[in-house]
Amino acid sequence: MKMRQYLREAVAVKRNTVFIRNTVQRAIAYCFSSMCNQAKRASSRYTVRFDVQKHAVSWLGNHAFHFIFGRYSHNYVSLLKSLEWELSRPRYRRYSKRFRSLVKEGQCGLAEIRS
Repeated sequence: MKMRQYLREAVAVKRNTVFIRNTVQRAIAYCFSSMCNQAKRASSRYTVRFDVQKHAVSWLGNHAFHFIFGRYSHNYVSLLKSLEWELSRPRYRRYSKRFRSLVKEGQCGLAEIRS
């Protein structure tokens, strides 16, 4: 939500779709590396192994950005098309079923915040 507010004020969305798409991908990559670092620290403390899968984090991140930008679809048409294409790739097919309940729970929580 904060990113969308920044983009609305600072960037002409229709002319800078590639910039926004790259920013989204970098944000997802940063979240993945942050999760890996936190998992590594926790596993060294508690002698437990955490397996953070890059494709799972990428799917969840792309889905979250698609959901947020999809609420304002008239401004982000080309960005939404690229996110939909990314989500429809074969390597992400299994995650839509796997995380269905997590996505529903997150969307319900967001709906309560917005209303």
